[in-house]
Formats: sequence, structure tokens, C-alpha cells
Amino acid sequence: MKTILVMTNFSRAAKIAAQTALGIAEHFGAELLLLHSYHLPQIILAEPLKMDYKEIEEKAAVSLKKEKERLLKLMKTRQGCIRIHTINTIAPISEILYDIQQGEKVVLAVMGRHKAHKSNFLFANHIHIAMRNSDCPLLILSSSEFLPDRCRINFASDLNEKDITLLESIDKIRKAFKASVSLSYVLESPGLIADFNEEDRIVSFQRALRKDKFSDIPFNILKSASITHKIDRMFPPSKDNLLLLVNRTHGLLHEIFHSSHCHAIIKKHRGAILVLPEHWKPTCGPLAGDGA
Repeated sequence: MKTILVMTNFSRAAKIAAQTALGIAEHFGAELLLLHSYHLPQIILAEPLKMDYKEIEEKAAVSLKKEKERLLKLMKTRQGCIRIHTINTIAPISEILYDIQQGEKVVLAVMGRHKAHKSNFLFANHIHIAMRNSDCPLLILSSSEFLPDRCRINFASDLNEKDITLLESIDKIRKAFKASVSLSYVLESPGLIADFNEEDRIVSFQRALRKDKFSDIPFNILKSASITHKIDRMFPPSKDNLLLLVNRTHGLLHEIFHSSHCHAIIKKHRGAILVLPEHWKPTCGPLAGDGA
């Protein structure tokens, strides 16, 4: 059975993420899995943190039950009928994501985003942990409403040749949500090492688009000193706009001399973001690439 995984910490953003995931699950006939993880990293402190893990786990279990009941109540008003499961754990997100994906056919992971706070300071960093450990697309939502049906998808490409291949799957996501798709690339100021091949990559990418069946997709070349500012101005956060990124794994030298395209945008963009794994290979269902 297809499963949509929702990582929750019961914040406003997480609840909106769960509601959005519920709507997507109803649309595609998938099950919903609510996951709450509270894990403290192994760090050296002057004094050990005095935490009652049992109490934390019990409180989280109560909150998770209430969240499930809220979603069931919401589903009842729409006459929906899908199964909702829950997992409450103090295991690290990285470990639990791996275990879940080994046993479930997870087609989409969904999470809210917010600033870290004292009672749950690590959760804000879970976005990047989830990106590194998810084999499926990751939908990141803020505290604002997002409506996936008939949304406008903007694929912020870094002109990697694999992006042309990914457009096949993106096109099926577009059809599933009756959405529109556009491509954009931002010419940034050079970093420590200038990109001398940028113009050639743009020409090569445009040529590949024209050869393929995606020649009708609008391709915007934007100039700006900041990719995030330009993206936000052209495609501002709204309930209709979805920013699509590819999370690429780079070598150590790339991380030292170049900022990560995907991480740089996620850090500042406050709208809905769909992150595709670099080596994502859809296998089943509209969300996974073979739907109409």
C-alpha cells in the first residue's frame, strides 16, 4: 500500500503539513503515517541535560493521538476514508526514516518548517536530515496554507543534465495535480571559484529542452546577486505556488567552495517546497511517476 509519511512536532506548520498530506492521500488512495521523533544528539556538555524521556514520550503520545483524531474528524467532514497510522519514538530521525522506508512503500514525505525553540531545538535541523535520508520526494510547508490542486510548479534547476530526465516524472506530477510547470535558472555572482562553463551549460540545456517534448515549458533565465531573493520575487510564497528543487550530493571540495543550490534556497524561501532526491526513480502511482 502506498504511504505518505508526515513528520510532526504538533506545531502550526506541522498541522498544516498534515492537513495537506491528508488531502493528497485521499486524492491518491494512500495511507497516512504520522511520525513524531524527539532525539537529542550525542554532544558534550559541561553538565548533562536533565530530561525525563519517559515523560516526554508519554506527552508526545497524547499529542499524537489528538492529532490523529483531528485528522480523522477532518476526513469525516469530507467523507474520506483512508487509514492513519502513528509512530512515536525517541530514535534519531535518520534511523527511523531508514527503517520506515524498508518496510513501507513511502511515496511522499511531508513536514512543516519553523524556527527552532527551546523545548525542541533540534527539529528545525530535521529538514536537512530528512533530505539526506529520504528516498522519496519531500514536501516542506510553512505555516501558510498550500493547495496542491492546480498549483503553479516552478522548477529551480541548476542545469544539471539529469534534470531533463527528471522532467518526465515532474510532468506526471504536474498532470496528477492539474498544475502548470515552468523552469528557472538564476545567474548568480561567482563565488570563490568562478563557473566558466555557465554559458555553455545554458545553451546545452536549452538545446536538450528543444529536442525533447518539453519545448513548451517556459524557461526563465534570471540575473541576481542572490538566488533566493530572485526566486522569491518571481515566484512569491502563496497557496498556489510550489517551488521544486533537486537535492544533489556533492563531494567535499564542492561543499567548501560552492554553496549548495538546494540548501541555499530552503534556508530562506518560506513557501511550499518539493525536494526530489538526486537519484529518484519512481516506481508506482501518480505521485511516483506512472500516473496520468
